[in-house]
Amino acid sequence: MVVEVTSGRESDAEVDRVDKRDAYAQAALPVYLLVDRHRGEVVVHWDPQNGHYRHESTATFGAELALPAPFSFDLDTSELA
Repeated sequence: MVVEVTSGRESDAEVDRVDKRDAYAQAALPVYLLVDRHRGEVVVHWDPQNGHYRHESTATFGAELALPAPFSFDLDTSELA
């Protein structure tokens, strides 16, 4: 799993949301978790295939985010709210 926090400026955050996500999928990293402090949400991408993640799930800060296998637990994001 790779975990990232969005960059300092909103304009730079697109690199984390798109460019890095795509690069990690192309490298076949199984799970990419992004803490997006600008949007107030946590996004998990998993199951890369042909350079793209096949699945994505999002939770707003304060909600739980179900992480896929092999982690298989609910991530508590209440400390981020």
